[in-house]
Amino acid sequence: MNRMRGVKDKRCGFGVSGLLCALVMPLWTMAAAPLCDWREISAVGALPGYVNEASGIAASRRYPDRLYHVSDSGEIDPEGKSRGFLQTDPTGADARPVAIDGYAPRDLEDLAVGRCDRDGADDCLYLADIGDNARRRDEVTITLVREQAEFAARVPKFATLRLRYPDAPRDAESLAVQPDGSILILTKEYRFDGGLRAGDPARLYRLPAARRQPAATAPALLEHVADFDFAALRPDSSARALIATAMDLSPDGERLLMLFYDGAIELVLDAGGALPATTQWQQGVTFQRIPLRNQLQQEGIGYGPDGRSLFYTTERPFGRGETPTPILRAACRQ
Repeated sequence: MNRMRGVKDKRCGFGVSGLLCALVMPLWTMAAAPLCDWREISAVGALPGYVNEASGIAASRRYPDRLYHVSDSGEIDPEGKSRGFLQTDPTGADARPVAIDGYAPRDLEDLAVGRCDRDGADDCLYLADIGDNARRRDEVTITLVREQAEFAARVPKFATLRLRYPDAPRDAESLAVQPDGSILILTKEYRFDGGLRAGDPARLYRLPAARRQPAATAPALLEHVADFDFAALRPDSSARALIATAMDLSPDGERLLMLFYDGAIELVLDAGGALPATTQWQQGVTFQRIPLRNQLQQEGIGYGPDGRSLFYTTERPFGRGETPTPILRAACRQ
């Protein structure tokens, strides 16, 4: 059992290690937030045809009717020359490419919106260059850009966070930012043995907000805080369907949304922030599987600004400039 949140808790307080806190806390408390009924799913629009391999989506929490998007390569303009993100409305219209000065990601896999720092009031976009199919990268990076009411065509970086895993290089496509600014990364664990095979449980890593050091000369060390055994949770699923391709936290930080190739999972985080083993999750109480209108290679998902809607997209638009990438939306009916 593992400590999840970097906030003060009456039972543990500051200065108590995550593992020790987890050991003295109850295995699971009643859900802190009710699960939504996500059955109302519809296609609401599409990204411009020049967006290739859309890999992340996030909704602004400050500016109504605004979505942000990234692609694997970072390309966001028709000529494929600029690296950054794309701003659209919820239907994919009013597309505005925004280039980032000096940005050259290796494998840009997810996107989130969260506080720029622990003490500030501004929000930032978090662009997660965390992909590593060969598992060879010594470090991964997250680039922050301050959110603005009107973006110029080119913007500076707010910060670049260099991160390193404590055990070995990992491949990941899923990033989330907690309300206090702590960062979560969920890995992809698989192997090739005559085909794609399920590997070890996915590993959840965390960088506490207090240890974020944008100007550090060495990468910050991530903490391993939990294992998610999706194979035990979903024994009838294929190996490919057990790989998490994106995630997001609800604005209040109480629900974790994870995307897969065959649907999504929403997990409720309790008030104390402790997680039981995956086999002890309770369907309909502490987590739920969300059936989606699945796309060929869906790799971007995010809550709406109020946490009562979600948006998701697919990486593969079947060729640049031909079939646009669809944007789908689900609404909470409860």
